[in-house]
Amino acid sequence: MGLLLAFLNCSYIPKCGKNFEESLSLVNVVMENFKKYQHFSCFYDPEGTQKNVLLTKLYSSNVVFHSLFWPTCMMIGGLAIVAMVKLTQYLSLLCERIQRINR
Repeated sequence: MGLLLAFLNCSYIPKCGKNFEESLSLVNVVMENFKKYQHFSCFYDPEGTQKNVLLTKLYSSNVVFHSLFWPTCMMIGGLAIVAMVKLTQYLSLLCERIQRINR
């Protein structure tokens, strides 16, 4: 019974009670197939605030890391280039002022 309850968290049973027996028999068939062939995990909200469950994750943590890491590196590289240009402009102006004072 515990396996059935865990499976029901990852399954959809229509709210309409007209075909409950048919829905329950379909769930039992699917549950038997999962018992025979593989272990599966689903990702659901145990608090019940979400209406959907995911059978598989769409993105792994590696994909999330790379999609955040590389754009951040590019932004930091761009900011470093802008900072070097501004520093070069400042040093150029400073050098020009020093040359005017020495003349």
